[in-house]
Amino acid sequence: MLAMYGAFFLFVFFAIDPLLAAPFVAAGMFVFGAAIYLLIVRFAMRAKANIGMVQIFTTFGLAILMRGLAQYFFTPDYRSIPTSWLGGKTVSLGGVFLPVPQLAGALISLLAFGALCLLHQEDRFRPRP
Repeated sequence: MLAMYGAFFLFVFFAIDPLLAAPFVAAGMFVFGAAIYLLIVRFAMRAKANIGMVQIFTTFGLAILMRGLAQYFFTPDYRSIPTSWLGGKTVSLGGVFLPVPQLAGALISLLAFGALCLLHQEDRFRPRP
């Protein structure tokens, strides 16, 4: 949700296409996630009993707080970006029309997931004797 609002406001205030804004938004979300960990999650993990549930309830409460603040400050009204590089374009696959922005998002998500899987496999990057 915050990434979506970040891309939207970068478009509104600086006329940056959402596709080009993605690296800036991702960097901002990284900083936000690190701050949330340092300010909230780290302390929740210090619980003496039932650490898993404390962490789950802490992050669940944070999600409820973020949603409420977003609705308060940005209102729950529908917003969209009228023009973008991929907006309004569709691809027909076997008679099924698929929106290009959603296809681009799916492709980027799959690439990011693949990169994360590669990074998670420590043996790939360990030097061989």
